[in-house]
Amino acid sequence: MPAKASVTDSCAPFAALDECVASLHASKNLGIEFNCLQADVTGVHTNVDLSGCQGPIGDKAQSLAKSIRLLKPDADAKGAAKEAERQAKDDLKEAGQ
Repeated sequence: MPAKASVTDSCAPFAALDECVASLHASKNLGIEFNCLQADVTGVHTNVDLSGCQGPIGDKAQSLAKSIRLLKPDADAKGAAKEAERQAKDDLKEAGQ
């Protein structure tokens, strides 16, 4: 996430909080720019610079696994998405969400 961005602002384009938290985990776990992952998973392109993205960014929302596959082709996209979703579920459970 950008240094001055709040979690609320960063998660605004996502349909659900768990999708955002899973994307944050996937970004950290795989070293993918969060803004690139956010744009690809949500299909929402904010005024954030996406020129540093390592793969194509579509205009249509995609699954986390498909986004990982596009942005980091050498990763186990399905496994990474599943792990990030598990981490998000654990985080939200701990937070009482």
